[in-house]
Amino acid sequence: MSHSPSPLWGPCLSKAVIFDWDGVLVDSRLDFSPLREKYFGGRRVMLLEEADSLGEPLRSNLLMDLEAIEVEGALKSVPVGGAVQVLKFLEDRGIPWGVVSRNCRRAMEAASKASGIQLPSVTISRDDFTPPKPDPAPLLHAASLLGASPWDCLFLGDYVYDLIGGRRASMRTCLVNRFEEAWAPLADLCFEDMFQLLEHLMEPRMCVPWEYRPVAELVGVDGLVERFKSIGLVELRQGFWENAFAAASMGCGAFFMEDVEVSYGHFLMCPSIPVSAMGSSLRRTLGEALRKSFPLVRILDRPEPSAVPVEELLSRWGSGGAGHGEGV
Repeated sequence: MSHSPSPLWGPCLSKAVIFDWDGVLVDSRLDFSPLREKYFGGRRVMLLEEADSLGEPLRSNLLMDLEAIEVEGALKSVPVGGAVQVLKFLEDRGIPWGVVSRNCRRAMEAASKASGIQLPSVTISRDDFTPPKPDPAPLLHAASLLGASPWDCLFLGDYVYDLIGGRRASMRTCLVNRFEEAWAPLADLCFEDMFQLLEHLMEPRMCVPWEYRPVAELVGVDGLVERFKSIGLVELRQGFWENAFAAASMGCGAFFMEDVEVSYGHFLMCPSIPVSAMGSSLRRTLGEALRKSFPLVRILDRPEPSAVPVEELLSRWGSGGAGHGEGV
């Protein structure tokens, strides 16, 4: 069934699902506070990243102790409530899923055996891919292996690192099995447990995703939906790149621009164009950049009669855009 373009999103729209492992599918009740106390004076640091700041043999000792704690907890792992049902739902419907974790592969395999939850073919541990999340690279690699674009993936985690990593990978990202008020703005949705997630997978329950919340607060959900129908015409003039981003942030749901090769002249008009884009398709480069922050945006490959210059949209919606002063 095709869906009309909409700024609203729900888990039921996901074409692939990526899970964190411990705390989401299995529960190993890991406690890393002794390591933080032993090596970092109790500071709450990112252990894997901070390990590189330690000289030898401290770094090697830390990683050895970390793996020992993970494996010890893994041997006592149990399935998280509702995890089995969620995985069965996905498999029954042919929705591909994978796991991306900061845990070591040895601990993940031990937890899988103890809990009875089989690791999928797409399983990425910290031993399989560096750097680990919250760097987006392992999540993007998992999406590629699952055959899905990042913006069609749902990533589920139980910690702030997961939320940051998912957003940096341009994935719809939800917090599950744990709620922290300070983390909630980073998530598209927060679920008390996997059973609540299952309810949202089974039937359409749409929400305003994180990137459109400021617009919805300003003009309401109906106003956002109306704005999303707009097609912004991106014309090659001073500030066109920045104006396209401004229009997307205000709810414009689609863009069209004539396709040309990125040249030096475009950098003069818009210094924020990625330097790596030189010689590439400008339309494709703009589309890829926009979708990193606005995953639901569409880039059209043919003009539409209803397209409106982005500068006009910005003026209509209250922003003058780059180099145009204040809007009315």
